[in-house]
Amino acid sequence: PSTIPVAGAIAADGKAENELRAAAFEALETVKSDKTATLLATIITNDPKSLVRYRAIEAITSCCGAKGVTKLLEALPAKESYKKTDVTDFIEKDIKRVGKAAAPALRQALASKSWIARVIAARLLGTLGAKADAGALEKLVNDRTKLKGWGSPATVGSEAKLALAKLK
Repeated sequence: PSTIPVAGAIAADGKAENELRAAAFEALETVKSDKTATLLATIITNDPKSLVRYRAIEAITSCCGAKGVTKLLEALPAKESYKKTDVTDFIEKDIKRVGKAAAPALRQALASKSWIARVIAARLLGTLGAKADAGALEKLVNDRTKLKGWGSPATVGSEAKLALAKLK
């Protein structure tokens, strides 16, 4: 735990060498604590490089499991544009590693103000959720928020419909 501030400062330092930053993220992954999750969430929110944010997402799910999922969904910058493949490969893949334990955090994120948190929650509840989640997903079906960067007319609602179909 005493390494969190030092490793966090290195991981968040955009001027640090890539290998040094990678080592800092690896160190942070080994310290399961709320401080680690908070620090990684700050990197997710503030780092201008999407690959660094995705590395922080991998670290937060590795170290903190379901609690990390809650923090990362709250931290995702809604003003950013996200490619659908990046969401699938770098965010949802890491949350899936947490497994069914992530479901409560996903259910909570369905009511988020953030479009990216809502769409990730809906998509993952389609695979990690239960039939009881259908009602919550149905509430999102009419959400017309467009998905920035997806290169299609997809909306939060259209993704919720797809997730709903997977549950049934």
